[in-house]
Amino acid sequence: MRLALASLLLATGCLHQDSTDAPGDAPDAAPEYADHDGRAALPTSGPVIAPGLAPPDDAPAGSDARATPARPSLQLGRVLGHDGRDGAPRVLAEPPHRPELAPALALGDDAPTTMRVDGTYTVRSQIELTVEALLPEPAAALVGTLRDFSQQPAHTLITLADEAGVPAVGTLRAVLPDALEARLEGWIDVEIAGLTLGGVAVPELAASLEAYAETALTQVGIESTLTLDGGTARHRLTGLDLAPAGLDVQLALGGLPDEVVSATAAVTADGATLAVAEHAFALPYGQYVWDALEVRFLAEHGMGVRAALGAAVRCPVVAARVANKCVFGVCVGHQAELTSLCERGLDEVVDQARAKLASFRFDALRLVAGSATLVDDDADQVADALADGAWTAELDAGMGPRSVPATFTATR
Repeated sequence: MRLALASLLLATGCLHQDSTDAPGDAPDAAPEYADHDGRAALPTSGPVIAPGLAPPDDAPAGSDARATPARPSLQLGRVLGHDGRDGAPRVLAEPPHRPELAPALALGDDAPTTMRVDGTYTVRSQIELTVEALLPEPAAALVGTLRDFSQQPAHTLITLADEAGVPAVGTLRAVLPDALEARLEGWIDVEIAGLTLGGVAVPELAASLEAYAETALTQVGIESTLTLDGGTARHRLTGLDLAPAGLDVQLALGGLPDEVVSATAAVTADGATLAVAEHAFALPYGQYVWDALEVRFLAEHGMGVRAALGAAVRCPVVAARVANKCVFGVCVGHQAELTSLCERGLDEVVDQARAKLASFRFDALRLVAGSATLVDDDADQVADALADGAWTAELDAGMGPRSVPATFTATR
C-alpha cells in the first residue's frame, strides 16, 4: 500500500529530488523530513509524525505520536517510513527516472487513447517545383516568348507575325528598300521603349509578366478538403494559391471533373499520428498559372494580359511614327501594314505564351503517403487540427515521376 502511494506521489511531481544522500544511507544525525508542503517533521520510533497535529489526549507522556495513522514521510523526492525491522526510518522508494512520462499520463493506469479524427478538415499543401529535371523543359523556356518580347519587342513581333502568315509582313518586305527594312526593327524598338502603361515602360511590363509566369512554375499552394470516415479518407482539391510564388492570387478549381480533383485513400490514426495512404490527382496546372497572370494584370492594370499589352504598345501610334521615318528622302509609309504587323504580332506573343504554359500539366500528382501530428486544442480527445504534415510526393509532368518536397497543415 505504501509503495503504491509512493509511486503515485513521485509520478505526480509532488516530491523533490534529494541531491545529497544516496539511497539507503543512514543519516548521521536525526534527519529532517519534509512533507510536500515544505513543513518539517522529525522521525520517531513510533508512528511517523504528521506535522501540525497535536498528540491525542490519551497518548503516553512525552510521546510525540499523533492521532493520524503512520504514513510515509517525504524527503527531497524520497519516500521514508518504517519497515518494522528496528523502528528506524528507512528509504522505502526512490523517485522513478521516467522523463518520458508526462505528469498527467503518470496519474492514470490506462495508456493514452487515440483521438477521434472523423470529420472534414481544410488542408493546405505546399509543393516545391524547383528541380529542373522535373519539367519537360526548363521553366525559363516555357516563358521564352514573353522574355523575347521584353528584350527585343520588334524582332519578336515581326518574327511571330511572319510565322503566323500575316500578309503585312510579306508586303513590307516586298516594297521597302533594303536601307529602310534594315532599320525597321530598330525604329519600332525605339518607339515601344518610350511607351508606358500606368507609369510602367513596355519592356518592364513584359518582363514582369515573364517573371510572374516563371516563378509560378516553382512553388504552388494547393487548397483541399480531407474528409475522414472510419478508415477511409476522401481528399478533394478545391483551389490553388500562387502566393508562395509571389503572385497574390488564389484560384478555385471549378469546372474540373470529380475524378480529376477527388481521390480516396486508406487512413489510420495511431496515438497522436495520422497516416494517409497513397492517392493521386491530375491537374492542368499551366493553364491555371496563365489564369493567375490574367487575374494579376486585371488587379494591377484594370485589364487582362492582351489588353494591357495593347494599351501599352499602342500599335496605331507606333505605326504612324515609324511610317514617317525616312532615309535619303525615301520614307517607310505603309501605316496600315505596320499596324497590322504590330497587332497580330501581339496576338501571337500572348497566344504562344499561353499555349506554352498550358502545355505544363501534372499528368500525375501522386501522394504516396502522408503523415501528420494530431492536435487536440481542448483536451476532448477529438483532433482539432493536423500539424507538421508531410507528403511523400511524386510529380509526373511529362518526364516520368519525380520526387518533390511537399508539406501540409489542416484545421477543422
